[in-house]
Amino acid sequence: MSDWDSPVWLDVQVRRRWMETGDTVALELASVQGQPLSTFEAGACVDVLFPGGAVRAYSLANAPHARDHYLLGVRLEPQGQGGSRTMHALRVGDRLRVSRPRNSFPLHGGALHHVLLAGGIGITPMLSMAAHLWRTAASFELHHGFRSPEQAPFLAHVREAPYARHVSHWCSAPGAQGRMAFSRILARVPALSHVYLCGPAAFMEAGAATAAGLGWPAERLHQESFDAAHRAT
Repeated sequence: MSDWDSPVWLDVQVRRRWMETGDTVALELASVQGQPLSTFEAGACVDVLFPGGAVRAYSLANAPHARDHYLLGVRLEPQGQGGSRTMHALRVGDRLRVSRPRNSFPLHGGALHHVLLAGGIGITPMLSMAAHLWRTAASFELHHGFRSPEQAPFLAHVREAPYARHVSHWCSAPGAQGRMAFSRILARVPALSHVYLCGPAAFMEAGAATAAGLGWPAERLHQESFDAAHRAT
């Protein structure tokens, strides 16, 4: 059985690489063999296999219907275990192994409206979700919180996307509009909406606490964290 036919690992190479912010690299991965990549659902991630056997998970940021590449956004974690440093060191043409996509953060088909709340690098799975929801004419809104425009990954991508009018930007820099107003957002969304949270731990805790305080049903609140201690729920 070839590596490509393996039920677990796919051989890919870096097709494009660019810096989204000073500490976030974007990597476009394509099949070494030139074949279409495995299909995935919005919200999915892939595991990256590093030399020595370490494995790290990264969300897929591209639209699910685009099978010619996988797009990852990786924030450098100086105090991490080395995975982000290895990803930042990759250059065009470098090869690596990734798993077939898996999804513990899926969209829920029965929702009448989807509310996507992203903090910083937590925008990556939301890009895939927004692209899918737009393509399927579903009702949704995307909120992206960041410290400054210079620190906001994929900000230009979102502003130029066909769904840009569905997006609200929240900047906490002095003189900007301020931090994401969870209570205002969640208090006005339609009944039977589903809410998706992704970002750093403090962002997730604030969003979840606000939802709980408003009586938001737990089954309609979905979370994925980018902190090492809390990958997905």
